[in-house]
Amino acid sequence: MKSFESQIVDGKLYDSEKSTLLVTLSEWGCQMRCLYRTQKGAYYLAYRSVMADETLTSVTTEAAKEVVALHCSVDTYREIFGEPEEA
Repeated sequence: MKSFESQIVDGKLYDSEKSTLLVTLSEWGCQMRCLYRTQKGAYYLAYRSVMADETLTSVTTEAAKEVVALHCSVDTYREIFGEPEEA
C-alpha cells in the first residue's frame, strides 16, 4: 500500500513522507493501521480502509508507548522507545 496522505490535525501538518514509520500494527486485505513519529517527535496513528476515509490521529508519547506495548514485541518496544523501567 502507498504511504498515507498528509493531513492537518489540531492545526498541525502530519506528513507520512517526512515522518518515520515506526510499526505497522495491522494490515489485512484493504485495511492498514500504522504508528508514525514526525521529525519534531510527535506521534500519530494512521488508518486506511476501503470502507472509510483515511484518518490520522495524534497521540501522546505515553499513548504511543501503550499501543506498542499492547501490539508489539518487547524487542520492538525497546527499538522505538529504549529500555522500559523495571517493575
